[in-house]
Amino acid sequence: MNYTEMNMLRQEDPQLVATELQQYIDAENIAENMEESQLDEIGRLVIEEFLIDCESSQEWLDNNKKYVDLAKQVAKDKTSPWPNASNVKLPLLADAAIKFQARAYGELIKDNQVVKAKIPGQDDDASKMERGVRVSEYMSYQLLEEIEEWETDTDQLLLMLSVSGHIYRKTYYDPSYGRIRSYILTPKELHVNNTASSLHTARRATEEYNLHSSDLKGMQNAGCYREIDLTVDHVEGEPEQDDYYKILEQHRYLDLDEDGIEEPYMVTVHRDSGKVLCIKARYDQNSIVYNKTQTKIVRINPIHNYQDYKFFPSFDGSYLGLGLGALLYPLNECANTLFNQLQDAGTLSNLQSGFLSRSVKIRGGINQFKPGEWKKTDSNAGDLRNGILPLPVREPSSTLFSLLGLVLELTKDVASIKDVLSGDSPGANIPATTVAMLVEQGLKTYSAIYKRIYRSLKGEFKTLYKMNYQYLDEEEYFLVLDDTQVAYREDFNYQDCNLVPVADPSLSSDVQRLAQAQALVGALEFPGVQPYPIVRQYLEAVKARDIDQILPKPEDGPSPDMQAQMEMMQAQIEAQQQEMALKQREIEIKEAELQLKSQVEGEKAKIKEMELSLKAEELGYKGEKYLADSIKSIADAEAKEEGTQIQAYKAVLDENQRELENDERRVSRMGESSSDQSG
Repeated sequence: MNYTEMNMLRQEDPQLVATELQQYIDAENIAENMEESQLDEIGRLVIEEFLIDCESSQEWLDNNKKYVDLAKQVAKDKTSPWPNASNVKLPLLADAAIKFQARAYGELIKDNQVVKAKIPGQDDDASKMERGVRVSEYMSYQLLEEIEEWETDTDQLLLMLSVSGHIYRKTYYDPSYGRIRSYILTPKELHVNNTASSLHTARRATEEYNLHSSDLKGMQNAGCYREIDLTVDHVEGEPEQDDYYKILEQHRYLDLDEDGIEEPYMVTVHRDSGKVLCIKARYDQNSIVYNKTQTKIVRINPIHNYQDYKFFPSFDGSYLGLGLGALLYPLNECANTLFNQLQDAGTLSNLQSGFLSRSVKIRGGINQFKPGEWKKTDSNAGDLRNGILPLPVREPSSTLFSLLGLVLELTKDVASIKDVLSGDSPGANIPATTVAMLVEQGLKTYSAIYKRIYRSLKGEFKTLYKMNYQYLDEEEYFLVLDDTQVAYREDFNYQDCNLVPVADPSLSSDVQRLAQAQALVGALEFPGVQPYPIVRQYLEAVKARDIDQILPKPEDGPSPDMQAQMEMMQAQIEAQQQEMALKQREIEIKEAELQLKSQVEGEKAKIKEMELSLKAEELGYKGEKYLADSIKSIADAEAKEEGTQIQAYKAVLDENQRELENDERRVSRMGESSSDQSG
């Protein structure tokens, strides 16, 4: 069914839109079923917009060429101030780039581990953790072993990125190799409009490459390209007998179903003629986003094959990033000029020149001397002395030499390549803590760069993860993991998996990593802390070998000796807990006894007080009776008798009075004694 027939059916039945999109997804080459006029219009649009994108980034490309030539120390012929004058290119930019690449490469790839998979959500049965381990192990193997070019390209990418500031990597499935492949691209090879905010939101990205005639024929035989006649292009640097074609592969948006929503496609075009070779969908059913009622398409998310890497963001907000070349080029050129001026001055000073008078008669036309050579002359010594005038040449300027040193120091500051960061001694009698602080402060700039690379790697790993779901051979997956019970497609369900690089972007030196590990070891004293991950991180920080043998995983189970020690320690802990419980019971009983005794003593004191009160009342009653009897006796005696009887009655009265006072004193002493006992 051709394009016109499909368009008529679509207007009669809107449900055909989803069906047509599925047909586009399944098609190996959508262009095979499209009209030639429509393909010509698409080809013209691809070429036109490609040239617009090239123009937007031309200034960046011109500057980048100067930076790369400086890093490569490309020296052009120099004719000023004289032919073959000093033309040294100091390797300041190259030195900074090499040192950055050496640090970054070791951080990103270590111990054959590159990818770490994290499965979000609750993990009661540890199945998510096991899945994450499987994915991490396989993808690390895939990048380092199966995709043979990945590690080599990563090494090259880091060096190029440090100079240029912007590099791409393409990840795709190659049917001719039967596996996923990747390669790096420069902004000269992948063109993105410099006004775009990001690669994944740009309206298009165009890869420019040269395709050999045999490769073109192979793609046509495989059904990937249309079989059309193309004119051979001349490719600079390739043999004339080989036929090459300049190809544009543009990842862009087209509204092929004419529903008002553009879909992402990959359009391959011959650059010179504009003829379309292939159109392929860059989306699947999971990429289509519908509205809430699932009746209309809101947007279609593209499948990305390119990932960009930035060293520094641009200062003016443009898309293409900056590298050390943009920062160090002026300083490096200044240092080159100063160095060459000093060398030229030294050359003039060592190889003197001047004027010869006509009176000086020297045989031969060449007036140069070799070491130990003497020449004959017809002039006498006085004529020679008066007839030779050397040019007034000065020694190399000390000011220029000091200025060169200042420029070199400033270059190191900008590139963060101080001596202490390069492994050289910072000086004598400097405390270790001071050196560590200098290293940490010097690596702050690199930490920010590592985080940008970390984000780019994360995006690249997600692209590879999605491709594994579609292309990877399950038998190979089982072979690598040595586990036939794994559900392959469920492992690579990209909707519930988060992939990150193993590298830690916040740590950029072994000193920082070891300091963090030592700090974590101190946390083992806190209750509830799991020792295994802390001890393992410490062993990795000190770069210990055979860590799995030194520290077996918890799931492997403890050794018999360790199990016996754990059981004995558990028994001791239980015995101590029982003993503490008994002691606590004894303390509670003693406290109850003391409380009861205190209550009894209080009741006794109250009873004693009542007894004393009754005794006092009884004594008072007796005293009053004694006094009344005495008065009565005296009165009777006075009335009846006189003399000796009155004296006798007075004696009785005095005796009763003394007894009453003695009783009162005894009662008072008993009350004081009772108060002391209560206290």
